[in-house]
Amino acid sequence: MLEFLNLLFLGGVMLADITMYSKDMYVAKKGEDREQVTEVHLYREGWREEGKCDFSGLMVPYVRDWEEVDSNGVLVRPPEPDKTAGQAILINKKSCEGREPEVMLRSAQVWIIRQGVLMKKQMVQAADVITAPEDMRPKWLPQVLARIERVAEHESVAKDFIDSMDKLQAQIGNTPASDAEPNADSAAGAVEAGEAATD
Repeated sequence: MLEFLNLLFLGGVMLADITMYSKDMYVAKKGEDREQVTEVHLYREGWREEGKCDFSGLMVPYVRDWEEVDSNGVLVRPPEPDKTAGQAILINKKSCEGREPEVMLRSAQVWIIRQGVLMKKQMVQAADVITAPEDMRPKWLPQVLARIERVAEHESVAKDFIDSMDKLQAQIGNTPASDAEPNADSAAGAVEAGEAATD
């Protein structure tokens, strides 16, 4: 799925981060099993035009599998691939009354999540992934997307996420969703073809 994001990068102006709030308290499964996802729903401020819309997505555990270095390139912390570092949130759908649901891909990392708990009304800063160049995307993004794909083999909520990415690829590639195969590789090909057509 990461390859499709590299194809989707629009190369234009990055969209600004937006502030959202958790609709309820969401709790990830206990234990060290990171092969899991938790469905979450968020909302925006009521005075906004989209204040009554529902933003849905997944909360997914991740590990820090990258080095952290200071501004001089000196290693500060080595990777800790066997320790859960936190929870990432990927928002893939906006549903507003009277309109067709809109697929999207925004990412957020909630630093104050404790033991896999997203509190009710907790603030989330959501960044657009599609308009972000590869070097500005979250470092946890590849492993989280891969985890969702694996979980999708046996959990419907993860499969729904993958299906929404197929639709997003088809939309950006100007290909009808009904013509796109329900997997990341075939949809990425459609997007690549769509980009080639605009060159």
